[in-house]
Amino acid sequence: MLSWIFEPDALLPVQVAHRRAVSGEERLMLAVLSDALSRYQKYAFAADGHGRRIFSEAEAWIGDRDREWPFSFENICDVLKIDPGYVRWELGEWRRRELALRANDLGVAPHLRRPFAAGS
Repeated sequence: MLSWIFEPDALLPVQVAHRRAVSGEERLMLAVLSDALSRYQKYAFAADGHGRRIFSEAEAWIGDRDREWPFSFENICDVLKIDPGYVRWELGEWRRRELALRANDLGVAPHLRRPFAAGS
């Protein structure tokens, strides 16, 4: 489950949360988090408008520090005992690595915009 965004020998926080997500609410929160991470990665380099919109929505949700909504990224991470800053950092690192690989394949310098720039 999304293990390729982290180092191969690292255990994903989402995997740990999956093992301990016993209540229905926790399973739902885990599903919401997993879906957002999947969308972020699947559409990170989308060329079409639809894919870029899906990526932007996932990036905005992950980057939002709001705690007022029960299903906010911050609250879901808190309930599942996952460090939201760590997830943001790992996603940013994954995206920069992917961008560099893609740029290298094309022989161009990558544009390294920092995701989640506001206090990441």
